[in-house]
Amino acid sequence: MNRRYWVGYAAVFSMIWIATGLFSVIEGGPQSQAVLVFSFAFALVLIAATWLSSRLLAHIRRFEAKRDALYRRGK
Repeated sequence: MNRRYWVGYAAVFSMIWIATGLFSVIEGGPQSQAVLVFSFAFALVLIAATWLSSRLLAHIRRFEAKRDALYRRGK
């Protein structure tokens, strides 16, 4: 799966969580501020995890390319 898919997925899922928190505050339900804070924190963690995984995959691909180059040179 490509990076664009995961970034889009994280963005849509984050918007759903934030909208749920905002709806809770607008309706004035119990613990509505806690739900809003949790939704922002969850969205932040989800976006950070998506960014970190894309960075790690980029480093892994670069490492594998170097390894393959060394392997082919050794033959």
